[in-house]
Amino acid sequence: MKKILIATDLSARSDRALRRAAVLAEALKASLDIVHVVEDTMPEAAVGPCEEAARTAIEKLVATVPAAEHVKPAITFVRGQGYRALLEHAARVHADIIVLGITRHTVHELFRGTTAERIVRVGQTPVLMAKDPANEPYSRVLLATDNSPSAARAPAAAPALAPGAEAGPLPHPRAHAPGSNPA
Repeated sequence: MKKILIATDLSARSDRALRRAAVLAEALKASLDIVHVVEDTMPEAAVGPCEEAARTAIEKLVATVPAAEHVKPAITFVRGQGYRALLEHAARVHADIIVLGITRHTVHELFRGTTAERIVRVGQTPVLMAKDPANEPYSRVLLATDNSPSAARAPAAAPALAPGAEAGPLPHPRAHAPGSNPA
């Protein structure tokens, strides 16, 4: 794994994705690119000030992430329509993975899905969702599958995402230690 993208919408949830991506990039000695999509419907006169404000916000966030100091992430602005622009950029730069923060759900997303759900559903680049803040590499890996072609690639990707992590199935909920009372 050589190229990691983290997509940010500048929300508070984006810090989780940046922390995880920076830890991962540091452990794998990979490059890290922080990508922010600027909607192509925005008036041209507003693009420059919008990008400058976004760059300032991203730089402030990067300064709070210890692993980012070693990784020195690049900041990229992409013009286009949300998830499509991000996926096109990921394909163009041959990203190995896209790291996203947890998503929020609004009423209109109940019908079309969140940006993250659309990236996972439509894209060809593997996606890592970062739910919690991270300051160290993964220590355990759990693989879940829905038997889709995308999920079939997960076992090959896991060792790269978590080198040295413990892997294995979770114990069955009804399993119990020998000699213990399962009741």
